Amino acid sequence: MHDLIGRPDSRPSRARLAGALLAACALAWLPAPAAAAPPAGTPDVYGAGPIRLQDGEKILIGLLLPAVQKVRANAQLVLTDAQGKTIFSAVPDTGKPTYYDITFHAKPVGGANGASIEVAHGSAPPVVISVDPAGILIGLLLPAVQKSGATVAPMSASMQAFNANGATMAFSPLVGYAGAVASD
Repeated sequence: MHDLIGRPDSRPSRARLAGALLAACALAWLPAPAAAAPPAGTPDVYGAGPIRLQDGEKILIGLLLPAVQKVRANAQLVLTDAQGKTIFSAVPDTGKPTYYDITFHAKPVGGANGASIEVAHGSAPPVVISVDPAGILIGLLLPAVQKSGATVAPMSASMQAFNANGATMAFSPLVGYAGAVASD
């Protein structure tokens, strides 16, 4: 068996799986090549984007994830730039609606050297992260994995883009990509 990049491997890691899927999403929105059928028949990764943001534009990511019994790996939200570089990663809440409010800034803010994103989640202070000035974001959700190896699908997952005036520019559900079983 080969991993998603074509190297011999028995099971790709979550990091390599995410990197390979990011490349597929960023280049052509093609599903990843099949390496093995998911045990529970659910997608292994959900993705939306790429979305290009201008100064002051926002993305709202909404997730509703089920609580998982006998978890082997928690669900993980990953944001990347156009090159597939991870710029933000978090373990979302389960069992209740969770939102990530992301604002793109073309000029330095909050200690960033250049372009940045500001990520707000719940009542925690926003996090400012330096990013590529192109303003391209790709959102991925790696679902939770049970000890049996089955992935657990989100109940709901979407990414909505707003312009600087708050008007909706785009809406996209996170689309599932099946093919390889994620493992640590």
